[in-house]
Amino acid sequence: HMKAVKNSIFYMIIVFLSLISCNKINTEETIEDNNDNYYVKYVAYEDSNRIMITDVIINTPDGEMTFPGSSKFEKSIGPIKKGFQASITVMGKGYKNGNPAYIEIHVSKNKEPFTIKLLKEANIGTGTNDIGYGSGTATFIVGSEE
Repeated sequence: HMKAVKNSIFYMIIVFLSLISCNKINTEETIEDNNDNYYVKYVAYEDSNRIMITDVIINTPDGEMTFPGSSKFEKSIGPIKKGFQASITVMGKGYKNGNPAYIEIHVSKNKEPFTIKLLKEANIGTGTNDIGYGSGTATFIVGSEE
């Protein structure tokens, strides 16, 4: 009877140690996940003589930043943490039948190569025969695809 008690105590110790080690592993994974650094690259471009990007507004951890428009805009920010809301707004002017501007959000995790996460057309030319003004926005939650 004493042998059965010793065996059950032995098995309870083994189960207890297993649970402790499992919890430790999960904690390490969570800490590791929280330490991941992400980088965001915002891109906006147009290749039409019928529209013009006038302003680009991007979201950063410190708030919004506005840049003068150009036919090709590119800006990287980081490091940032998972869950950051990356957002880019393109403002411009042009004719209604002009080509759209394009806005992209790329993400890099822990200095891996950037991968495109979002591509969107922005119809910034809203006029008819006259030039009109318009804007387009793209938003992506960093790390949401994992």
